[in-house]
Amino acid sequence: MNNSWGTSGAFDPKDPINKASKTAHDHGITVVFAAGNDGPDQNTLNPYSVAPWVIGVAAGCKLVSPDPTNSAIHCDDPTGQNRAPILADFSSRGIPGDRLYHPDITAPGVHIVSTRASTGTVLNADDAPHDFDLTSSCAISQANLPYYTCASGTSMATPHVVGVVALLQDAAGGKLTPDQVANAITGNARPLPGFALWEVGAGYLDALAAVQSVKP
Repeated sequence: MNNSWGTSGAFDPKDPINKASKTAHDHGITVVFAAGNDGPDQNTLNPYSVAPWVIGVAAGCKLVSPDPTNSAIHCDDPTGQNRAPILADFSSRGIPGDRLYHPDITAPGVHIVSTRASTGTVLNADDAPHDFDLTSSCAISQANLPYYTCASGTSMATPHVVGVVALLQDAAGGKLTPDQVANAITGNARPLPGFALWEVGAGYLDALAAVQSVKP
């Protein structure tokens, strides 16, 4: 269950949303929540992502060298070093040393390309102001700008994890519990050197390793 939304404040297990996510978990549904976009400060997590029975997702970026052919998506590292992958600066953080307040996993959430609506108000539509160029930063050709756009956020990272949840269930014949799904995802994550648990959780999502770990 994808939840690319949230709120602020402290985690409250009696909150109706947390009760609902716990009920879903207890009925065999894996619940995934965006960690929030209030980083890099500490203790800024979406409280719904903190619940022990959900998977909280931080946003990261795979760093690659700029490609003059626009065939690759890239983002800038403020240190000037080409580290890959890294945590997005905006991704909400937990609390150092706290066993509860941390994301569970980090997934791609920077310059994510997707289809766009042709009507209404659209985030990062091709005619909206940007701090980057869609054609160079997001590898969208001019011809495709009316149909595709890109955006950044933990809301973009969360669906990546939900997709891996589906792959895991498919590989295991639909027999995995939510806790087994979470363990497969976090237990096979790629380390993120330079970042701590309260920032990135177990590390960067590795779909292939997770799926291979549950195959019969």
